Formats: sequence, C-alpha cells, structure tokens
Amino acid sequence: MLHFPDWLVIAFYLLFMLALGPVFKSFSRNASDFFRGGGNMAWWIAAASMFMTGFSAWTYTGAAGKIYHAGLFFLTLTIANFCGTLFTVFFTAHKFRQMRVITGAEAVRNRFGRINEQVITWLPMPFNILFGGISLYTIALFMSCVFPNELKWLNEGALNDFAVSLGLDGGMLFLIAVLTTIIVVMTMLGGSWAATAGDFVQMLILIVASIAVVGLVLYSDDLGGTGKSIGGFSGLFAAVKAKPGLIDWNEFSRWWILLPYLITLILNQTILANSLASGASRFVFVKTGKDARKICAISWLAALPHTFIVMIPPLACAVLFTLPELQALYPKMANPQEASFIHIASLALPHGLLGLLVCGIFAATLTSMNSGLNSTSGSIIRNIYLPLINPHASEERQVWLGRVFTVVLGVLYALVAVFFSTLKSLPLYELVLISATCTGIPQAVPMMLGMFHKKAPDWAAWSTLAVGFASALILVFVLSKENLAHWFAAYNLSVSELNDLKLAITTGILILICVLWFYGTMLVPRKRSPEEEERVKRFFDDMNRPIDPEKECAGAAYNSDERQFFTIGMLALVYGISILLLLIFDNAPAGRLAILFCGGFVAGLGAWLIFCGRKIKLRKRSDNTMESGNPLGLEREKI
Repeated sequence: MLHFPDWLVIAFYLLFMLALGPVFKSFSRNASDFFRGGGNMAWWIAAASMFMTGFSAWTYTGAAGKIYHAGLFFLTLTIANFCGTLFTVFFTAHKFRQMRVITGAEAVRNRFGRINEQVITWLPMPFNILFGGISLYTIALFMSCVFPNELKWLNEGALNDFAVSLGLDGGMLFLIAVLTTIIVVMTMLGGSWAATAGDFVQMLILIVASIAVVGLVLYSDDLGGTGKSIGGFSGLFAAVKAKPGLIDWNEFSRWWILLPYLITLILNQTILANSLASGASRFVFVKTGKDARKICAISWLAALPHTFIVMIPPLACAVLFTLPELQALYPKMANPQEASFIHIASLALPHGLLGLLVCGIFAATLTSMNSGLNSTSGSIIRNIYLPLINPHASEERQVWLGRVFTVVLGVLYALVAVFFSTLKSLPLYELVLISATCTGIPQAVPMMLGMFHKKAPDWAAWSTLAVGFASALILVFVLSKENLAHWFAAYNLSVSELNDLKLAITTGILILICVLWFYGTMLVPRKRSPEEEERVKRFFDDMNRPIDPEKECAGAAYNSDERQFFTIGMLALVYGISILLLLIFDNAPAGRLAILFCGGFVAGLGAWLIFCGRKIKLRKRSDNTMESGNPLGLEREKI
C-alpha cells in the first residue's frame, strides 16, 4: 500500500521530529522553561498541544474498530468528554494556571501538604511508564500488521535474528527503536518547548491528512480501483441508515442501561479532567488564567468537528467492506475492523498523502508520549529530587537531570514495549488497566473537591484514595459480568450491555463512596497548625488571584512571542513546502488537488505566522524607540 513518495514523506517526518530538539534547545535556560515553557508560551501553541493530547493511535485503530461495529454509539464518549471539558472552561481552567506552579504535584503540595505530594508523585509513575511502553507497542504492532509487505525487508539479516531471540520480529523491534529514539532526542534537548510547540505542526499534519481522507473517500467515483463509491454525505447517510447497528443506539443498550452509563461516564470524565494534579500540569504553560480558559475552549471546540472527521472513514468502510473481507486483507490482525480507517484511506489517498496520514497517526501517539516523558521527568526532579535529596540544586542542574531522566524513562518505555510484544496473552496488561481504574477516581475525587473546600484536611486526600482503592478492588470482583448476568438473567443481556452496566454501576458506586468519605473527613474535628493554615490560605489566595502578565510573565528574548511566531511559522512553512513537492509525482487530478490543499494550507499558515512575528517585533521596536526618545509617549504626537 505504501509507495516511494509515502516512504519519502515518512522519512522526512522522522527527521523533522528529530530536528525539533535542537531547534528548541535554546528556548530552555532554566527548570521552568524546560518543564513548562517558562509559563510564557503563546496560547495558540498550547491549544494545539492540548488538542493533540486528546488523540492517540487508538483514535485511528481501536476507536475506528468501535465505529465500524457500533456507528454513532461511539459519540457517547464524545458527549462525556464534551461535558467534562465544559466544566473545566467555566470553573477550573483559570484556577489551574493561577496556582503558579511548575508541576501538578507542586499544586498538590500547596493544597494538601508534602505527604500527598509524594503519594501523587510516586503512584502514577509506574502506570505512566507502562502506558508509555504500551503505546509504543500498540503503534508498532498496528504498523507491522497493516504494512507487513512494506516491512518484510526488516525480517531478514542480523536485526531479525536478534529480534527473534527476543520473541518478536525485526519490523517490530525496528519501529520500537526508531520511535523511542525520536521521542527521547526531541524531548531531552527541547524539553516542554519541543514537546508542546512541536505539537502545532503535528496538529496541522493530522488535520490536513484527515480532511483529505474524508474528501476523497466521500467523493471518489472509484475507490482504489474497487469499483465502489460512497456518493457524498447524502450517500453515506443513506447507507449508514440502511445498515443495522450503525445509527440506532437501542441496538447496543436498552435505555435503562444507556442512561446510567452515559451519566456515570460524564461524571467520570469531568472528575478526571478537573483533578488538581493533572489539571494544573496541563495549564502551566500559558501566561494567564484567561489564556488557560481560551486554550481549553478552543481545543474543546476543535475536537467536535474532528470527531466527525474521524468517524466518516470507518463508517464508509463499514458500508463498503464486510468483516470477512477485512479479515482476508489483514490476516495478522486479531481485530481486522481496527484497520478500517487506514484501509479506506489507502484506497482513496494519492501517493505521498498516505505517508502523511501515517505520520499523523505517529504524531497522535508521539504527542502524548512526549508530554508524558516531560511531565514525569519534571515530577522526578521537582517533587522528589528537590525536596528529598538536594533542595538547593541550581537551575542548570535541574535541567541537566531532567534530560538524564528523560533518557532513562525513554529506555524504560522501549523495554516495556519489547516485553509486551513477547506476551502471547496480556494478563499483566489487564491487571494494569484494573489497577489504573481503581486508582483513577479515588485519586481524582479529593483532588477536584479540594479546590472548592478550604476546610478539607490534608489527610482527606490520601485517605480517600486508600478507601476508594479498596472499594474499587471489591467492586471489580463483586460486580463481575458473570454475577451481573445472573442477577439480571430475566433480561437476557448481551455482552455489550453487561459491559456497559458493569461500568455504570462500578463507576457510580465508587464516585459515591469517595465523595461521601471526602466530605466525612471535614466532620472530624481537628485544628490545623499555623503553618498548615498559612499554606492553605496562600494556595486559595493564589488560585483566585488573576495573574498580572506584565509582572509575572515578562518573557525573555530567547522565548519571546515574536520568536515563537517566527520559529513555529518557519517549521510549518518548511513542512508545507515539502508536501507541495509531492506534486512532481504522478497522481490523478483529485489527488493532486488534495496535495495542493494540504501543502498550501500548511505553508500558507506558516507564512502568516512569520508575518505576525515580524509585525510584533516591529511594533515592539517602535514602542521602545518612542519610549527612549519621548518620555511622554504618544501624547506629544497628538499635540
């Protein structure tokens, strides 16, 4: 499926990502720069990063498989995320930024003390490493299954012999090694600037590739020479409506299951999105609380149309190709429907743009992994090394150690990916998911409610986590699908209904237990020490006090607004021109038009950003000239 132009595009993307580290290295001169962009990042860069972290390779594989089978039922997750983010926009985004911290665990320390800081720092670390490795493994597995012929040259020679000794093939090992090298070099050198600012260009790649897929899938008269076509939006809607299971939600869950499922899913997503530790770490990059609200709202609004863009190709595949046909095309995939997006795209896209889509899928995964590397290394340095080992470490040493731990964490990612690739079944993976689920809500509930209740004692956080974790473990085994099937035997529930019912009941009970325990801690009489009282008062004062950008966010020349505009603009311009060069290859007129759109949009936006940067620079130069030569400013000119 991949042709020479596609390989060129992929190779250029990988080199481009490697170059981001050196490009942004000079943006980081202290720990604040390296771990959170100095709190001086332009809002539009942070918005792109937040938008990108909402996606991963799962969006184009696992989610595509879900859409292929369940159709519009997939929107339940979108609705839940929509409601959770809406709460963030109006109630918490600005508060997170105004906490004035570098890592999320620092916000926990300021609110709940050092014990909870250490709990929140250490607890997620093994899960972050495991999920980072699993993400590497997932994307490598998907690519090796979808493009077996393209990667078969890697299954020969010394590399393959070494891979076989580890229980995997050469293609898998090569992909893991390449992706690990890219994310480590990029994040190690550029820190949060490379991880976050680079997301802007990756966002452009993802958007233009997805739009090109949708346009060509909908309006191609002959998809890939198969003689099949959709017939535009009207044709797709008619086909989806006619095929059972794609539009009627009642075919998957009865209303009395669907309603609590949706309610508890909304509560779950809202609580997780507004947890103190995770929320503070997402909004520390921008300058003010207003900017924090802005990036949250923009990423929230952008996710809505992108969800529908992502849904169209799998829906088109569902009405054009049966599951046995996909099984025959992708025999190595355990769930061939997960190839629905990439299959329909491979038929529609011209040579070169399929490679761009692969890069977009890479980008969706690398974005969350880059951010995870940077935030985890930041927590190690700021919340373990500084308070416990060397409280007087210099800024230079913090940055240096941050780079060292980025490499260490990247190696651990790769080792986890290799380990999971050798498993014939995934019992450990299931155990990890259960553990993460059992700690997610119990950890997030006190971290969210603690922002609104000053009276809550420090021990409310760790005790709610402990009680919630124990309750979750009990619920996992008591509310098994076998027990639910027995209890609701009269209704003859399907497997999907049992899954939805289990999730709804477990989540609802767990949230209720954690909330009741948290509020119960406030009923226990205990007087805070003067130090604790002062710390909590300072936390709430900071959180509710708007940031003065003139005093608190005066960026230096090395990461000024004009330099951000110019650097990102230049990167986008270069990438857009590289896409336009694909016009030299032979493609159908519609394919050439798609290439022109993709390359022209990215290059044009890059040129506009460069223009904006120069405009800001000229305005600042003019202001400085007038201030130095005319103390009265513009008033003299008016006279």
